Amino acid sequence: MMKIKQLSPHVIKCETWIGIKISMWIVLDNDGITLIDTGLKFTHKQLQKTFARQGDLQRILLTHGHPDHVGALNQILQIHEVPVYAHRDELSYLLLKMKKKINPEKFHKFPKTGNHYDLIAGLRPYHTPGHAPGHMVFYHEADDVLIAGDLFTSKKGQLRRPMPRYTANMEVALESGKKILDHLKPGLISLCHGEDIACPKFNL
Repeated sequence: MMKIKQLSPHVIKCETWIGIKISMWIVLDNDGITLIDTGLKFTHKQLQKTFARQGDLQRILLTHGHPDHVGALNQILQIHEVPVYAHRDELSYLLLKMKKKINPEKFHKFPKTGNHYDLIAGLRPYHTPGHAPGHMVFYHEADDVLIAGDLFTSKKGQLRRPMPRYTANMEVALESGKKILDHLKPGLISLCHGEDIACPKFNL
């Protein structure tokens, strides 16, 4: 069963559970919808139902390449001919992991102008390494919502560090978290694993 939450005018969160919460996001835009992360393999059928209600899928953005974030990617791409965007530091991992399933031409780097990533469907991408080398977060500027993937977890209404067991470099991850909060000061942070946090403060 998938729980659907309307976080803001343009951002919808899709939640499922396998002992812990796993989240995906649908972002609405004039040209259709953008999917951020795909969850595990079994989530694709429920996501398809949500797509049917919201509009045409235009693209997929990945926070990173861990299995609970890309598990349904192959199934979705079998139905939707759309580009997939990931940070360049995740592409080699993704291509190795999925080379027998997905055409490498489907994967794209996030477009940049100078040192800044370009807007995609109202979302500003930011590179936040540590949990994974190519971990990305996406800030919806109009809605003041940060889709943070696994940059943080949460407990008792406060942001916490990402899961140590699955984090490649905790020191770098913590630094990424501090930088993004100092730079953006988002009104809402939406997390893959944990409750979303309004007006967040980082508690180590």
